[in-house]
Amino acid sequence: MHKLFLIFLITNGLQFTLHKKADCDLLSNGTYKLEYTRNSFEESSFIKIENDKFFQYKQNGDTLKGKIEWIYKCSFFLNYDIKQIDTSSLQKMILESFGKSCVELNKKNGDTINFRTTYAGNLEVTINEGRFIKRGKNSN
Repeated sequence: MHKLFLIFLITNGLQFTLHKKADCDLLSNGTYKLEYTRNSFEESSFIKIENDKFFQYKQNGDTLKGKIEWIYKCSFFLNYDIKQIDTSSLQKMILESFGKSCVELNKKNGDTINFRTTYAGNLEVTINEGRFIKRGKNSN
């Protein structure tokens, strides 16, 4: 129990220390197609980014919104306004051990930005991978 508490303090302390407006120019304001390319069953969606706010448009017609919280260079949390409830004990253990999932932007090639989703407290674990594909200027 003491080890878990120590990990929690270190992880959260690191997040608070590194929390600042990221120095990342990969993800600018605009509308992107969000596609998963590995380890995900999620369907593609569109996401509109305006400063540190986002609106995610799902294929089923749902719209989710929230804020982007930069945690370090080119890595951020998507903090949804409505919390997605998962009461499984496995999910709670993962959250307590590894921290929240975060998006890490890798590289940009034209209008495509590759990313992977990982855990803030354990960056070696990849949850899934995908890409943001920016739509034209008139689509914003």
